Amino acid sequence: LTSAFGRIADPFVDKVLVIGAFVMYSGSNYSFAAAATGQIGSFEAGLPTWLTGEMTSGVQSWMVVAMLAREFMVTGIRGYSESCGVKFPATYVGKIKMFVQSVAIVTIVIQLAWVPTAPWGIITKLISVWLTVIVTVFSGLSYINQARGLLIADDKS
Repeated sequence: LTSAFGRIADPFVDKVLVIGAFVMYSGSNYSFAAAATGQIGSFEAGLPTWLTGEMTSGVQSWMVVAMLAREFMVTGIRGYSESCGVKFPATYVGKIKMFVQSVAIVTIVIQLAWVPTAPWGIITKLISVWLTVIVTVFSGLSYINQARGLLIADDKS
């Protein structure tokens, strides 16, 4: 079942939880400098800066900005659509995005807590973080494409 309240409240709660986690992961507590206590090994320290952003979490601030931009854009489109009386529920791509983001959050926690210097853990974490950014951007573009018809129809009236 879906309702107007659910189409608004559910994405809002998802945004608070997921974006909140990624904002935290991009904070200074997760920088290589803060982790100089031995939590990073030579493998991670030797990776290119563009890949890690020198963050033990792998989450760079520009990634969070891209995620926030997608969320604001989709929320604006959804709000506009609902105000026009057109339902704009979550799509399959949006649900995949939420799943990938959730997996990345858990992957970061597991890697940092249990295998902080294991190369396989670091690689898995970085893949999940970068995959999250790619899927998030793709999902945003998908929503924009879906809303194009509504926005074009409104311009003509």
